Amino acid sequence: MDSACSTFFGIPELVASLANILSTKDLIQLSRTNRAINSVCSPLTWQSVNLESLRDSIKLLNSPEALQAFGNNITSVRSITLRPKFSWYYLYTLWAYLNITAWPPHRAISIDALAHKDWGGMLYAPCLKIRRLPPLLRLSRFEASLHSYPADKMVPDLPAFDPYKHVHHLLWLVRLNSGTLTHVAFTSLSLESHGSVRDVCRTISLLHHLRTLRLGCSISHKAYEAIFLSCPSSLVELTLAYSVASPGSATISIPAAGDWDFDQGPLVLRDTPLHHLVYLALPGMAASDMAPFIRTILGHSPALETLKFPYFDYFSISSIIKGIAELCPRLSHLSFPQGGRDYQITNVLEGFPVQQLQSLYCSSLMDPDSTSLIATWKRHSTTLRRIEFTNTASSSGLIIKGALTNCEALETFRMTGNTGVVSLSLDNAVESEWVCKRIKVLDIVVLINAHNTSPKFKTDPSKETWTKDDHRKWEVLGKFYSQIGSLTELQELDLRTVSNHYKPAPFSDTAFPGLFALEDPDSGQIGHLSKLAGLTKLRVLRGSVRWTIPEVVERIGKREVDWVVDHLPALRMATFVQQNNNGMIGARPIRQLLRILEKKRPELKFCHAVAKKK
Repeated sequence: MDSACSTFFGIPELVASLANILSTKDLIQLSRTNRAINSVCSPLTWQSVNLESLRDSIKLLNSPEALQAFGNNITSVRSITLRPKFSWYYLYTLWAYLNITAWPPHRAISIDALAHKDWGGMLYAPCLKIRRLPPLLRLSRFEASLHSYPADKMVPDLPAFDPYKHVHHLLWLVRLNSGTLTHVAFTSLSLESHGSVRDVCRTISLLHHLRTLRLGCSISHKAYEAIFLSCPSSLVELTLAYSVASPGSATISIPAAGDWDFDQGPLVLRDTPLHHLVYLALPGMAASDMAPFIRTILGHSPALETLKFPYFDYFSISSIIKGIAELCPRLSHLSFPQGGRDYQITNVLEGFPVQQLQSLYCSSLMDPDSTSLIATWKRHSTTLRRIEFTNTASSSGLIIKGALTNCEALETFRMTGNTGVVSLSLDNAVESEWVCKRIKVLDIVVLINAHNTSPKFKTDPSKETWTKDDHRKWEVLGKFYSQIGSLTELQELDLRTVSNHYKPAPFSDTAFPGLFALEDPDSGQIGHLSKLAGLTKLRVLRGSVRWTIPEVVERIGKREVDWVVDHLPALRMATFVQQNNNGMIGARPIRQLLRILEKKRPELKFCHAVAKKK
């Protein structure tokens, strides 16, 4: 009887299911096991081909063996990412291949359009010294860039690179895969002519299984509307342009008898809504155009759940809010990746239906109003699962406290930016109980000493010189660590600290006192590590956690090593600041403890940061 392993590898469909789980390196190692497994796994290494980097493109083009392997396994390719360095070469090799191949499957592929001087302008030249490669016919994912850098020197035997004609080359290749493509993305796309826009419209209207479409371009209002109305009903995610110019009077005309693309087929403009579209990224545009544009586009998107805004400084807020509420009843995710005027963004949040917002992403906000945002946290306390504020210039710690103490459904919370002024004070952190017990990712900065004072417990673990205020601060620290330890679902913790508003360096001499030290009443040792016993699911730990020799309160000793092994079973990556009490990196006691921990937990990876000396 065959073993389960041989039976498994004898069914190619089962083995193919591994391709989405294993890396290319894993598949290559599998293919080296024996001939039988090689015959099954080797083609899977070609399922995804990424030639986005110039180095990878050059390596492939300079290797005859690699090009031959690419051609031999081209029927296995399901996903490809191209840059002009390779895509310009490949289209010419394919042109040459189709000109000399007469067997029936390829005879059905029409290449007449590529030969038109106003479209592809490709002429067959048998003297071209290029390897002939067969067509890609089973793609499910296609990504291409049209931007050519000076380093992208094309193969000398080929005609000079023409980005305008290459658009049509690539769209023709997309149409060859119209029956299988689900993801299409173009960057640096130039759609200045009506013919180019019509070519895009015709192409995407044929992709009946398309789920994701991303076009990186700047176009007119009418061109955007024409492409949008050409999108197939299967579409789920849409990003059409970086920016849209004013509407103007020009329209995307129907090709006339004298136009070069007259015989390429009609424009198919959809008159029904996109019932499956759940993600839409809006392009940048003039403030006066936003409200009518919103109503036109959102009117075709009744199932929309995620809306991504451009830079937001529009003044017709009421009409925008009204349009969103009327046309997109299922909308629950808002994103402002380019930021905008803070009060305008908070006005949008205030007009959002109660207990409906599930995620909010904002970047580059100057100083968001804490009262408005805390009110938003309360209005959506049972639905908000993800809050991310990045590159924030300044922010009140009350915003952080408000999210942690109000949003009971919260799973991800990040508040990053100017480290010194985007922070939560210890007193605010322990004032109220955190209700976000489902949280999995927490990334915040904590202000330890508001007045730039150094408490005695940082230098005197014996407590002999402690003042009354030192004892109070040590107790507050314990309460804060208990708040962290109560988050039993936590998987990723990035906890940084600053000593005051004007010390932004996260890896300064200010680490979290006692966070990685165990308390021992018998010997008089102090520490708060035991308060993290609830973090059994923690996989990643980053931040201002310093390792020192055992005589210092931020120490880690043998007892602490054993505690980590026993109480943090899921930990896979940790970033620490290593330092002994003289400021020397890699002190011998620390190295010994590291070796012990690495031996007991070989799966745990360390990324050591260095504490900078003043």
